Amino acid sequence: MDIIFCIDSKELNPKEAKLKLLTLAGSLDSLKARVVEGIADMLTKLPFDAIVDKKKVGEVDHQIRYYEPLLSSMLSDNIKKVILRWPNKTGNITSDIRANAIISTLIQSRFGSHIGYGEVKPGDDSTTIQSLCIATLKLVVLTKNNCLKKGSPVLSFQVNGFQLIFYLYTFRSRVYTMTEIGRIEVPNSLASIQSFVTFKNLQVLLYVTQVFWYCCFSDSSPNYVPPPPPSPDLTIANLLNMASNSSSKFRDCPVNYY
Repeated sequence: MDIIFCIDSKELNPKEAKLKLLTLAGSLDSLKARVVEGIADMLTKLPFDAIVDKKKVGEVDHQIRYYEPLLSSMLSDNIKKVILRWPNKTGNITSDIRANAIISTLIQSRFGSHIGYGEVKPGDDSTTIQSLCIATLKLVVLTKNNCLKKGSPVLSFQVNGFQLIFYLYTFRSRVYTMTEIGRIEVPNSLASIQSFVTFKNLQVLLYVTQVFWYCCFSDSSPNYVPPPPPSPDLTIANLLNMASNSSSKFRDCPVNYY
């Protein structure tokens, strides 16, 4: 995008570039507009240069500064009454797991069904392979139990530092699957946003946005077969023994697949 390049050349400041991107979004279809609006919001949230002291950048910093602007535009809608929130609290369906992020519908003044979940790790020395495995297993449990209850696909995303991965949990032919549908590197500053706004990344963001609104938000998908009701809920205790107790960052992934 020429507008993004103008920031590096100092022809536009971040606020001016944001206004131009929002004007551009007004001329696009709703899905493309969501992605462009998310990038526009990032321009006034990202630091101009990358923060060197990564040990002092926690999960909340990552959520609010680096991910909230982009993901809220893609996965939230006031008119459709869908909101991305960061409660870090247990939900109604799986009460023993705290989700960092929940995408919820709104019914009048109350939260309705959950149609997405997210887990965030800062990617610093405190983030180990074990903690990432446990975060992935938490998403498996949350999305599976919710997919079983609501009968439609559930979106989830996992953050490791500046890496963002999207998954879609579905039920097909009596088999539950959690499939990676997108992976991008989020910029850590305005200085690196030019390398972020590539055709490949825009395609990934647009695809994830399309999958979410056409598969997860809809009450029913015409090509989706709901799961059979007589199936027990999956608990986190059933899966935690798959991850070893090692916290080494230099060993292979300790998740064992049986």
